Amino acid sequence: AKPAGIHTYAALNAAHPAQFTAGSSPGLVAVYTPDTTGPGRLNGVNLSGPESTGNATTPFPGTYGSQWIYPTEADFNYYQSKGLTLIRLPFRWERMQGTLNGALNSAELARMDTAVARASARGMKIILDMHNYARYRTTQTVTYRFGDTQLPATAFADVWRKLADHYKNEPAIYGFDIMNEPNGLTGGAWVTYAQAAVNAIREVNLSTWVIVEGESWANSWGFETKNPNLHTVRDPIGRLMFSAHSYWSDAGTDDYKSYDIEAGYPEMGVNNVKPFIDWLKKYDAKGFVGEYGVPNDDPRWLVVLDNFLTYIAAEGVSGTYWAGGAWLAGSQISCHPSSNYTVDRAVMSTLDDHP
Repeated sequence: AKPAGIHTYAALNAAHPAQFTAGSSPGLVAVYTPDTTGPGRLNGVNLSGPESTGNATTPFPGTYGSQWIYPTEADFNYYQSKGLTLIRLPFRWERMQGTLNGALNSAELARMDTAVARASARGMKIILDMHNYARYRTTQTVTYRFGDTQLPATAFADVWRKLADHYKNEPAIYGFDIMNEPNGLTGGAWVTYAQAAVNAIREVNLSTWVIVEGESWANSWGFETKNPNLHTVRDPIGRLMFSAHSYWSDAGTDDYKSYDIEAGYPEMGVNNVKPFIDWLKKYDAKGFVGEYGVPNDDPRWLVVLDNFLTYIAAEGVSGTYWAGGAWLAGSQISCHPSSNYTVDRAVMSTLDDHP
């Protein structure tokens, strides 16, 4: 494997002595070898609920159980039974840390701990996904974005340092998805903030993989054009994955019109995600597809999904379907069952063929 960077010897060698050149002086440097094995290829599902914000008039951060929920035991049991053993858990930064640079919220952290424990008890893996779109909402009406002086990279680093420290000994964590769908940024802000978070995580946690999404809503189509410098983000121990989202509607979102209006065809998903896969190959990078989904109302969409899942599996890329969980059960692309978990959605017949 190619050396990916040079770092001070002492801290890295303390945790990974076998990986680094021997030496006794803290002033020495070590050239590390990236982890080429990856965390293991799995397919799974997003479990929606913790990320919910409602609309502009919805109280925020709101009341637990009314404005947001966490997945239940029954949710984990169902998806485990379908062989979908990778869970992506979206959450809101403001609920986890009500004041920038402040302590983590003990109640919200306990809810997350419960979700992690439920995954662990079933032999499942879980991704913690900060679902904030490169923003932080300070009041009902005031939101700052990455690049604003009120929301510095040091604040983003702070929250991830604290979360990474809290979960540093938790083997059920598949990865930290440090920010969902960054968008609307300027001046290369995302690369700066992402690197700050990676560095902070590695100050306290030298085991968990870090997932860095692409800019422009992490859209897989045109990934390289939208992310000219993303490949420059570096991890001192090489446990870094880059992530894209792949939706096949004309709008590039999870809001689909009919198969015919969308001009659907069997390789639609493959062609949409291929630019991202090509980018991974160009930069010899590990990849992950954090969101994808299709409507349940036309079996032709299931062919598109099946071809897509076959393709990313052949490329060694894991993915999580959007979305499971009761919170979005009414969505046209939901994979959440009905009738008290006894009736599967149409998409599940395809998803459970690709564990």
